[in-house]
Amino acid sequence: LAGMPAVRGPLNVAGADALSRLEFARLVVAARGGDPDAVRGGPHPPGRPGDCTLDCSRAAALLRTRLRGVRDVLSR
Repeated sequence: LAGMPAVRGPLNVAGADALSRLEFARLVVAARGGDPDAVRGGPHPPGRPGDCTLDCSRAAALLRTRLRGVRDVLSR
């Protein structure tokens, strides 16, 4: 990206999977051999958004590296 001066502004780079924090925690626990159902969630704090998914489509279009999802990363 350093060689692309026309690229300006925020560039969200995250995994390909849209997950809640609870889903993420359960996937990590399961990948480590634990019981994902033992991880329980609760309500999000007042004044905080319930969904803060990042739109990574711009990064995916600009980068040559495939944005892997957490399921893909944890399965290896």
